[in-house]
Order: sequence, then C-alpha cells, then structure tokens
Amino acid sequence: MQENLVFLRLKEHYEKFGKIMDPNELLIGYAYRPKYVTEGVKRFDMYLDFKRQAN
Repeated sequence: MQENLVFLRLKEHYEKFGKIMDPNELLIGYAYRPKYVTEGVKRFDMYLDFKRQAN
C-alpha cells in the first residue's frame, strides 16, 4: 500500500527534521501516484492532530 509508504516517509521526515516534507517531493522524487500521496497526506494530517491533542 503506497499510501502507507507515503505516510511513513512524511512521519520520518517530520520526526528527523522537525518540518513537514513538501508533498511534491513525493510525486517527483519518489514517483508515487497522486492519489496515494493524497491519502498518505490525509493520514499524516490525522497523525499530527492526534499528536497535538496528546500534548
């Protein structure tokens, strides 16, 4: 499931660098399909919301 890979890349980048990766990098650099990037970004957004609520 590519959307899981997109989510994990976004999460890893955020935790490592403290900033959100540009989704265009996922389309160009990793050649993920747009629908998978969209789904992965939605999951990452939910992750960030959950993380903010936990703090």
